[in-house]
Amino acid sequence: MINAAYDINLTNFNQDGRPEIYTWTRIFLIENGAFLCNGSATDNGLSGVVGCTAVGDMDGDGRPELVAGNRIYKVNIVSPTSSQGNSLTAMTGGYAYTASLPANIVADGRTQVADFDLDGSLEVLVVTLSSGKADAYLWKPVSGGAAQLLGSYLATATGVAAAGRPLVGNIDADSYPEAVFIANGNPMLMYALKYDPSAPAGSRLVAKWTLSHTDRSGYTGISLFDFNQNGRNEICFRDEERLRIIEGSGTAAEELPDSTTSRPARERKCPSSPMSTATARRS
Repeated sequence: MINAAYDINLTNFNQDGRPEIYTWTRIFLIENGAFLCNGSATDNGLSGVVGCTAVGDMDGDGRPELVAGNRIYKVNIVSPTSSQGNSLTAMTGGYAYTASLPANIVADGRTQVADFDLDGSLEVLVVTLSSGKADAYLWKPVSGGAAQLLGSYLATATGVAAAGRPLVGNIDADSYPEAVFIANGNPMLMYALKYDPSAPAGSRLVAKWTLSHTDRSGYTGISLFDFNQNGRNEICFRDEERLRIIEGSGTAAEELPDSTTSRPARERKCPSSPMSTATARRS
C-alpha cells in the first residue's frame, strides 16, 4: 500500500455551474463525493509523499484541463452524478512534455500553471524531488508543435525529503510573476524563482533569491498580500519559530520588522492564499 497526501481543490470542469472536487488525478461530485473519473496512476503531480495538481484552460477551448507534472488531461464529464461515460484522457503532441530534462530533474512533481511569459497562454511549473534534491522546471504547451522547455532550476541544498506547493504571483515591480516555494534539507530554504525573458531559450527560469527557514516538514504553504500598500505583494509564511512577513522584490529577501515571536502561534492571523487547500490521503 502506498500512502500520499494531495491537495483538495474545486473547479467546474463540465461548465454546468456546479464545481467538482479534484485531488490527485481523480474527480468527485461535490454534493456527496461520488467518484466521477480518474487519470494516470503515475503522472499525477506527486513530489515525494505529497502532491498537487493544477487546473487551467491549456488549449484555449474555454474549458479547464487538469495538469499534473508533464501531463495535461482533457476532462470529459458527460454524467454529472456517476462515472458512467466520464474520462480523463492524457493529451499528446505539444500538450505533453516528453523531451529530456536536465540531470536530477524528474518529470512529475507539484504543479502550478500561470502565464509566466505574458503571451496570453498558460505555462506549467513543476517542483520535483529526486536524489535528495528539490528542483523545478517550466514548460510551455504548444498547439501543433512540440512542447518547449522554458527553463529549469537546480537547487544546491542536499538531503531534501519534501518541497511545498509553489505559490505563483508578482512580488516585484515588473510584470512577470515569480514562483516561491520552500523545501527542507541542508540548508532549509525558501526559493524565489523568476521568469527572465532576456535569457536564452531553455534557461529562463532563474533564481531571484533564497532565504533560510526552520520548517522541518518542508510542506508549509505561503500566502501573498500587500501589507504596506506599496503596490507590491509581500510573502506571509510561518516556520517553526515565527510568523514572517517577507519583502522579496529585490535580489535578496528582507524580513519586515513586524515579523514576531512575541505571541503564541495560535493567536497570529495570516491572510489566506486565494489557492488555499486542504489535504487528502490516498492508498
